[in-house]
Amino acid sequence: FLMGKRLKECRTACGLSQEQLIDAVMKLPDNRGKERSEKQISYLENGTRPISVEYASLLAHCLLYTSPSPRD
Repeated sequence: FLMGKRLKECRTACGLSQEQLIDAVMKLPDNRGKERSEKQISYLENGTRPISVEYASLLAHCLLYTSPSPRD
């Protein structure tokens, strides 16, 4: 549950909708063309589904490089 809550906090802090986050994940080469959906993000944020290490890495990459810089 805490992981999902933190995911939502980070996504919101970056100013991303669930759709925008999914779009960013799907553009990553490490995603290897896998289909992703807003529904998956919703499940993760609500704590109803566990997150794989692979998916956590993709989400972290997107959030890290989309987050506002400390100078902003």
